[in-house]
Amino acid sequence: MLCDFDGTITAQDVTDLVLSKLAAPEWLHVEELWRSGAIGSGECMRRQVALMRCGWSELDDLLDRIDVEPGFVAFARGCARMGLRLEIVSDGLDYAIRRILGKRRLDLPIRANRLLRGEDGRWSLATPFADARCLNGAAHCKCWSGGSAPVRYTVVIGDGRSDMCVAERADLVFAKQGAEAPSPLLRHCGNLGLPHVAFTSFDDLGRALEAHFAQWRMRAAS
Repeated sequence: MLCDFDGTITAQDVTDLVLSKLAAPEWLHVEELWRSGAIGSGECMRRQVALMRCGWSELDDLLDRIDVEPGFVAFARGCARMGLRLEIVSDGLDYAIRRILGKRRLDLPIRANRLLRGEDGRWSLATPFADARCLNGAAHCKCWSGGSAPVRYTVVIGDGRSDMCVAERADLVFAKQGAEAPSPLLRHCGNLGLPHVAFTSFDDLGRALEAHFAQWRMRAAS
C-alpha cells in the first residue's frame, strides 16, 4: 500500500506550514509561480526550501507540535498485523515525515524528497525520486517511483494532486474526503471512473481495508 503524507496522514500540509513559519516571505511568490503553471512542483519546492531561515532545533520544535490524524497509529499497526506493507510515498520532506512518525514510534518505509542543510547553514532539496516523464514536473514522481517492493495488488491512499497519476495505475484507491468538499484525488477518481472508496477517518479506512482484503483473499484462493 502506498500512502500519501501531507493532508492525508496529517490534516495540514506540513511543508507549507514549515515554509510559512520558517522561510523568507518570498516563498509565497514562488508558490504563485507554481499555481500559475510557470514552474513545476519540483522546481517550486527546490526554490522554497532554499528560502528556509532556521536551524535544526527550530525545525524540530515546529514538527513536534504537528499531530497526525486520529486513528492513524492504530491503522498502521493494524496493517502490520494483517501482513500488509504500508509505505509512505510523499512529495514532501523526508526529515519531517520521519520526525513526526518517530514521535509515534512508527517505523515505516518512506519515499520522499531529501531535506539537506549545508555547513554554511543553507537548506536544499535532493530529489532522488524525480523523473523526467512526470507530467507535473514533481520533485517526487509517485507514478514512476511506485513502492520499494514488488506487489501483486496495489492500493493507493491519498488526497491531492500528487496522488493522481499513481492512482491511475492502482488496483484500488482510498481517497480522503475533504472537510467541506471532495478532495482533488476523490474528484479525479470519480471523473475517470477509477476504482476507489472515499474515507473520512483512518478508523473507517481500517475497517474498509480489512473487509476488502478478506474478500480479495477469498477470491484469490478460489
